[in-house]
Amino acid sequence: MLATAEVGRIGVSTRALPLIFPVCFAMDDDQIVISTQHGTTLDASTRDTVVAFEADGPSSHSSVGWSVQSTGIARHVTDPAELDRLAALALPSWSLKSPARFVTITTDQLSGRLAADSSVPFHHTHHRLPGNAIEA
Repeated sequence: MLATAEVGRIGVSTRALPLIFPVCFAMDDDQIVISTQHGTTLDASTRDTVVAFEADGPSSHSSVGWSVQSTGIARHVTDPAELDRLAALALPSWSLKSPARFVTITTDQLSGRLAADSSVPFHHTHHRLPGNAIEA
């Protein structure tokens, strides 16, 4: 479901306080990819640290919606080959400047919810184990 959305929210900690930023994103295999500008709060808050990420949207049925939350490690991408590959994703940016930095977020802990009219929301959590195995 994450791959069908373009906008999500990233939760970070800055000076021991939580902040949430709306971000455009793309998926690169099982990693979430965002872009940020050098020197911003988002840039400083996504350097090798644990973050939360959430995206939601409508399902193919008009009365059903979904939400996916992830907790993982954010890291700044510096490898030239990886930067080239991520640039090919054509990630939309909210900035008028071109993206200065790519950030990847692991999907170590995933939680999802489907919500339909007049039904109990479905909730399921996955935890990634070593070797990318998923525990339900």
